[in-house]
Amino acid sequence: MPLWHAVGLFCEDIRQEQNGQSLMAIWPDNLNLLQLPTILPRIAVFVRIQVDPVASVGAVSASLRLVDGSENQIGRFTEGSVRDTQRASRDIGLPWAGFMLSAIAFGFTINSTGKMLIVARVGEEEIVCGALNIIINNPNP
Repeated sequence: MPLWHAVGLFCEDIRQEQNGQSLMAIWPDNLNLLQLPTILPRIAVFVRIQVDPVASVGAVSASLRLVDGSENQIGRFTEGSVRDTQRASRDIGLPWAGFMLSAIAFGFTINSTGKMLIVARVGEEEIVCGALNIIINNPNP
């Protein structure tokens, strides 16, 4: 069994609720646009990373990798806070130590087609845990 796994989702909004967060309007795999560039009024990214509570893994973080390859960090937990969360999870018998990261961007410009990726990192390892295909859907070819 792997020492960690992650899930990343694109959505329209993330709302803080009394008992956690609510993801609003989760997006499908493809974002069909009429033209480029396009400015999205809002884009939200949610990442949940779960780590084996006894594994020595290092820091936990996530970033949004844009079509051009540049990255914007979504958030990060230091190695010390990861160890503390793992210890707390072990103390109450949980099978995983959980970490949630999220970000919302307003007026988000998309300049080209391709894949936008959510990348999760635990220590020196990284995986793609979410993807959004940017597509031009021209109704009048």
